[in-house]
Amino acid sequence: MRSLKSLILVALVALMPAAGVRAQVTEGDLFGGEVMRPAPTGRTLRYGEAKEETIRVYRGRGSGSAPVTLLFDASDTSSRHRNYVTEELIRALTDRGIAVVSIKGDSKTLGGEMDSVRRSLQFVVANAAKERLDLSRIALTGYSFGVHLAGLLATDPTYLRSAGLDFEALRAAMFLDGGLMSAAELATERAKAPSGSYWSGDAAVVAALVPEVHLASPNVPRVFFANFKDSKSRTASADTFADQLKAAGVDVKVHTMMPGDGAASGEPDRRSFRLIREFIEAALKPPR
Repeated sequence: MRSLKSLILVALVALMPAAGVRAQVTEGDLFGGEVMRPAPTGRTLRYGEAKEETIRVYRGRGSGSAPVTLLFDASDTSSRHRNYVTEELIRALTDRGIAVVSIKGDSKTLGGEMDSVRRSLQFVVANAAKERLDLSRIALTGYSFGVHLAGLLATDPTYLRSAGLDFEALRAAMFLDGGLMSAAELATERAKAPSGSYWSGDAAVVAALVPEVHLASPNVPRVFFANFKDSKSRTASADTFADQLKAAGVDVKVHTMMPGDGAASGEPDRRSFRLIREFIEAALKPPR
């Protein structure tokens, strides 16, 4: 006969998740910093020969074509909370029938990065029917320096148009804790950086790789800036960019995210996450 103590121990072990399996939680528990749901399921597709020339497609729930969010996350992938935040955003959107295409380009140079973005967009267009993507309704999402990349697509229509996309299909952009750079900052980095750095390349070409130089119409019609309170990664230029977009006639909302339950790992509060999700969802609703 087993002792009561051993029976209790067996029961507790049975209730624990197996090794390597993360506990299932509800959205209200996402920001506790203790547990995570399994990563959302996506497909990695190759658009070029190089190892890093891939995109990841997360299909929206449902059987029909889904509106699309293009996600640019150029943050440090070794940082747990950054992956956590984008994973939960992907899951929340796909659960509501919105597809997410995660784009990470060649990061050797900024110019190379944007060339990769251009080619990845062409690949997305070519495979839209196969992946059930409705490219008549598009939103942009940028996180960290991904805001700079998404900001270029939001203000310079040549990227979408060269891929065969209608710029008017771009409904909104969401910029999360942006590491965006101004033209002056980019020039300073080029002056400091050695040849072959991320900022190198033809001077005229690189100078055009700043969102603020493309503020003449057309621009994305609406933008939601979600900024962590006392952020160390967001640049002052990202705050200035919000004012510049407003002056250009863009509908801009700026929201400050308070530390969530998992503040030590930089997670946003639950209300902020809900506002981000609702903003994108509302922007991509089909017209009545």
